[in-house]
Amino acid sequence: MLRRILLARHGQTAWNAVGKLQGGTDIPLNELGRDQARVVGRQLAGSRIDHVWASDLARARETAALIAAELELPEPRAPRIEPLLRERAFGVFEGLTRDEIAVQLPEAWQAWQARSAAPPGGEPRESATARMTTARLPSDPRPASEGRTVPREPTPPPAVDIASADIAVIKELYLQGRYRAAYDHGRAFGPLRAWAGPAGRLIAGRLAMQLGAPRLGRQLHILAYRESPAYPESVYYHARYRLERFGPFAGWQFQRA
Repeated sequence: MLRRILLARHGQTAWNAVGKLQGGTDIPLNELGRDQARVVGRQLAGSRIDHVWASDLARARETAALIAAELELPEPRAPRIEPLLRERAFGVFEGLTRDEIAVQLPEAWQAWQARSAAPPGGEPRESATARMTTARLPSDPRPASEGRTVPREPTPPPAVDIASADIAVIKELYLQGRYRAAYDHGRAFGPLRAWAGPAGRLIAGRLAMQLGAPRLGRQLHILAYRESPAYPESVYYHARYRLERFGPFAGWQFQRA
């Protein structure tokens, strides 16, 4: 199965703001960096992203967590931490600006600019590339590298298609405001997450919201749209979700598309 991988740089840090090289030095995001990560998450809404991965550096972890929160990805899909994705180390260059390196370490700077040598104490480009290519995503069919295991996701409940007659009963109870009775009627088909088909997903999402689980409700509505983008009711709820989350222009833009 062909997979699409999107790459995003971490948000700004205090060192980024003044032009200092970071490499392996663990510098957290500043407030602007956090805002940048949230903006990326909002822009990716509806992109059908299943997992978010990051290196173990604080700036990458927090960027990934903020993006995952905007996408409302359930645990343990986001963020997943993979140390092999860590940024290339720049040795003695770390903590200095490029101008400072050129003055304080001119020979090392010239060699690095010419790509003839890594910074003293730094990681060669080829080694960093080789390290990153050994990282494995959870859905990668190849075995994990020696000494590491691929984390397993919990098995989701099996999807259950609910007969249209039962859906009609659940909807009628829902419209009467008898949310608990509607839920009890559907319990025979498993938890709300297991209700399959666009009609099942949508009524399960509406019940979840009324029963105090709005996050689950939104997830089910988004899933209904992803699985059945031509189903009128799923289009309606997805447009409403975008309107509430991103404002009138986003909802209008989605409906035009």
